[in-house]
Amino acid sequence: MTAKKDKKARRLARKRKVQRRTPSSGQQVLLNRVRASQHFQNTQVVVNPAGTAKMSEIILRFAEPFKDDDGLVPRAMLEIAIILWNASFMPSDMQRKAVEDLVNVFPRDDSEARREMLRTAHMLLERKKQHFSDNKRMIMDYHITESAHSIHLDVVSTVPEGYHPEP
Repeated sequence: MTAKKDKKARRLARKRKVQRRTPSSGQQVLLNRVRASQHFQNTQVVVNPAGTAKMSEIILRFAEPFKDDDGLVPRAMLEIAIILWNASFMPSDMQRKAVEDLVNVFPRDDSEARREMLRTAHMLLERKKQHFSDNKRMIMDYHITESAHSIHLDVVSTVPEGYHPEP
C-alpha cells in the first residue's frame, strides 16, 4: 500500500512542478494584476461578458491598418492603438496633449518620424470616429504575448453601458 501512496505523491509532485514552469496565460496575468491593484479594489471582474464583443478582437480590428506581411499587428502598433483608443474618449485639449506626448517620444531632430506618428495618431482617432464610434469601452489594462508566428492580445476593459450580468 505504501508503494502506491509514494507513486501517487511523486506523480502529484511532478504535476505541480510542471504547473510552476508553465507560464500563465495573458488572461491570468491580467486577472492577477487586477486583484493586486489598489485601483481596482471592490471591482467586479467579468470574464468575457455574455452578449458582448471581446475588446481584444475589437482592438485588433481597430489596429488592422498596421498589419505586417504575415497579417500580424506589431506589438508597438498595438500599444499605440490602445493609447489612442483611450485618448478618443478625452476632451479635445487632452486628446491633443496625448497625441503630443506620443510624438514627443521621438527625438526633436527626427522630424520625419514625428510627422509619421502625428499622421498615425490622427488616422487612428479618425478611424475610431468612423468605424467604432458606438463603442464606449475603455481599456483598463492589457497583456500582449508574442511568439515567432503569432501575437495574442488580452484586455481588461470597462463593460458596455447598460450591461447587466445575469444572476
